[in-house]
Amino acid sequence: VNWPGTGDPYCTQEVRDRVSFYGINSVPRMEVDGGWDGNAASFTNALYDQFNAKPSFLEITGAVSLTWKNKVTADITLNPLVNFASNNLKLFAVITEGTTFFNKKSNGEKEFEDVTKKMMPSSTGMALSPMTKSTSVSKSLNFTFNGNFRLPLDGSTAQHINNSTENSIETWDDLSVVVFVQDAV
Repeated sequence: VNWPGTGDPYCTQEVRDRVSFYGINSVPRMEVDGGWDGNAASFTNALYDQFNAKPSFLEITGAVSLTWKNKVTADITLNPLVNFASNNLKLFAVITEGTTFFNKKSNGEKEFEDVTKKMMPSSTGMALSPMTKSTSVSKSLNFTFNGNFRLPLDGSTAQHINNSTENSIETWDDLSVVVFVQDAV
């Protein structure tokens, strides 16, 4: 995020948008299923088991490709196991980099895992229509990283990566896509 202090050099406006949406006011911070909200250091095996035991009613599958080391494509299939009548469903696909090192600052941390690099299509997600049980929904999202690598000085707005002309990818073969569906209400 863009704080504490000067913030993480890899902070983006998309990250700031999600921080605002979830009301995040401290780091590190962990959110689980929209219901558990706290410091990851206090997350226990019992809490993991509790959330892991909750059934999911939406199966998400897909495939991701990286073309020419800069275009990420995610072909996503949503298979609802129940009816979803909400008109507020959003699909999010987050391109993350597995481990980064260049964004270390002065707090002693030297590496960072699953760093957000881009949200497809954006931080507000892709609107989904209500879904009917056993009727699959297919979506394809892609993003092309342009320009050369730049390490921002800090997490300030003026330093955010301009994804149309530059990127902050340290290692191209360490990218993943995390997909989730959320009721925006």
